[in-house]
Amino acid sequence: MKTIHAWALVLALIVSYPLELEGQETHGDSLTKLKAQWKSIAEIKPAVVLIMASTEDGVSFGTGFVISSDGYIVTNEHVVHSAQEIKVYINNEKEYVAHVATADQDYDLAILKVNGFNLITVKLGDSDDANEGDDVGVVGYPYVDRFLAE
Repeated sequence: MKTIHAWALVLALIVSYPLELEGQETHGDSLTKLKAQWKSIAEIKPAVVLIMASTEDGVSFGTGFVISSDGYIVTNEHVVHSAQEIKVYINNEKEYVAHVATADQDYDLAILKVNGFNLITVKLGDSDDANEGDDVGVVGYPYVDRFLAE
C-alpha cells in the first residue's frame, strides 16, 4: 500500500525570500504585493525537489529543497525513514539517486546527498529576523499524482 506524505517543510518558512515588500502598509497595493509574492516563488521553485523513498511498506513521497550546489538537500526524516532506495526529482527534469547524509528523528529532519553539481539552491534566512505576523509561504509538491503523470 502506498503511503503519500505531502508535508510541507517548516524550514521553508525561513527561506530568505520576503513575501512582503519592504515598508509596505498592510492595506497597501494588493497587486504589487501579489507580484512580489509570485516573483519570490519563481526564484525558489528551481531548488524545490520531490522525494520518493521506497521502503518495505511501500513508497513515501515528500518535498525538500537544495541547500548546496554540490547536492545537499533538506527534507523531513519521516519521508526517508527506513528507506531502501531514495530518488530525488529536481525541477521536474532530473532524477537523482540519494542517500541519507544525516538524520534526526526527534526533529523530523534529514539531510540527503545526491551526486550533483551547479544545482540551484535556496538561500536560507535568519529566524531571528522573523517577526510574529510576517507573511510566509510554503512551496512543495502537494499533488504528487500530477507530478508523476508528467
